[in-house]
Amino acid sequence: MADLSWTKTQLEARSHPRALAVQRALLSLFQKPSSAEISLDTPVTYADRLRIRHPGDAKFALGPHMDGGSVERWEDGDYRKVYERILKGDWENFDAWNIGPYFASSKIEC
Repeated sequence: MADLSWTKTQLEARSHPRALAVQRALLSLFQKPSSAEISLDTPVTYADRLRIRHPGDAKFALGPHMDGGSVERWEDGDYRKVYERILKGDWENFDAWNIGPYFASSKIEC
């Protein structure tokens, strides 16, 4: 199995001026309160990866499973608050482009 995360080609693609321009254009679609301490000017790179598994490869043999983040993130009340309107049945008034009031009062630390 090959596990590719930070290859030269991936780094070049993630930092290509056109890729960064697209990310900035997408970030410009969002609205946020002026008091929100979050930047919509700086694209952030997510280190995706590619796993190449060959038939019969026993080194990385996972049975059926769910990735942890897909379930556990919903345990966090702040994460659920982002989708509160949807969860309360008011999905027509959910604005996916509005960062919302939660982030206006929260500091996001890296």
